[in-house]
Amino acid sequence: MFAVAKRDDARDIYGKVCTYFFCVATFFALGVSVLIKDALKIIATPQFLAAHRVVPIVMVGLLFLAAANFFETGIHLARRTVFRALAVGSAAGLTLLLNWLLVPRFGMMGAAWATLLSFAALAAVSYILGQRLYRITYEVSRLAKLTGVAAFLYWASTWVHVASTAGSIGVRCALVLLYPALLYVLGFYRHEELAKVARLGHVVATSAYGWLRYAPMRSSE
Repeated sequence: MFAVAKRDDARDIYGKVCTYFFCVATFFALGVSVLIKDALKIIATPQFLAAHRVVPIVMVGLLFLAAANFFETGIHLARRTVFRALAVGSAAGLTLLLNWLLVPRFGMMGAAWATLLSFAALAAVSYILGQRLYRITYEVSRLAKLTGVAAFLYWASTWVHVASTAGSIGVRCALVLLYPALLYVLGFYRHEELAKVARLGHVVATSAYGWLRYAPMRSSE
């Protein structure tokens, strides 16, 4: 973070890194949220199956927590970490209040929503303070695209009702894998990014081919 700050294009780099991180993190959160019900059927007894309702809420909360960490960049660069203490303290107080209000009435769902709302508040406060101290060019339109695609695919997964667990997992995996495809259709990826990925794929494929080709020779030696 501090090394990048010395560059003239630092504000743009921070914004791009934020986009790349959330592209991957949202993909992961989507996969966990969509597949958790079938996973619980395999690894847990039936009385724990209802826990799948909590997971998507918690995953969104964790994405807000990650966003807060990114939005704190301006606070750290300005060396005004007292504002971070203010943001975290406020979020902690809100967490206690929401748990006190929601858990007695809604149980585990209340705790999940308290977590999400507290982390969302932390992200909002961190964004406001961070931008006031050091404005970063976040790629709002691209972040909106990946959020919209993930939300749509999760909504679509709630309509999946397949009798067999294996069939359900297959359909849900297909939905999750639509995430990068739909982002491509919507023009999320830029030409230079696709070119870099293609070059990286070529290097990896070439290295793997070379290793597989000469591995038997090395083992015989």
